[in-house]
Amino acid sequence: MENIQFDAIYSSSSPRALNTAPIVSGNRPVQISTLDSLKEINMGLWEGQQIDHIQQQYPTPFDRFFNEPHLYRPTGRGESYLELLERTIPAFNHILAEHQGQQVLIVTHRITLKVIMSYFLGKPLHEIGGMPDIHPTALCKIILDNDVPKVKLYGDTSHYRE
Repeated sequence: MENIQFDAIYSSSSPRALNTAPIVSGNRPVQISTLDSLKEINMGLWEGQQIDHIQQQYPTPFDRFFNEPHLYRPTGRGESYLELLERTIPAFNHILAEHQGQQVLIVTHRITLKVIMSYFLGKPLHEIGGMPDIHPTALCKIILDNDVPKVKLYGDTSHYRE
């Protein structure tokens, strides 16, 4: 992406994304704007827990989280997929409206990105579980063509090195 000019760069306000955004932005003279609405889904009581512990303690919610997101209910004060969708899509649409005709880089997280991509692919929540996973630092690309979003990349990892 070093040869792509970005007119704006947005990042989740979480430390992981804030550490990644400057690396991806490289030497571009574009300020990185942070948005809480681009943060990863709030996992409630699962935050900071090991996956094997979560699987053992909460087998049904864990399975629903990945396979039936429309049925997933967080343990504790976390977010559902619907709440994540309601938080991220308005922010994403605001970014698109602010930067019509421009190239914008957005640095966010696995589940947040999967929800955003499902929205732009026209997939309802109950189909998200069947969508391919989005790996760390994978690239997704949405192009607006006459204000109609078209997904050009989904979870691309061709930049990974052996």
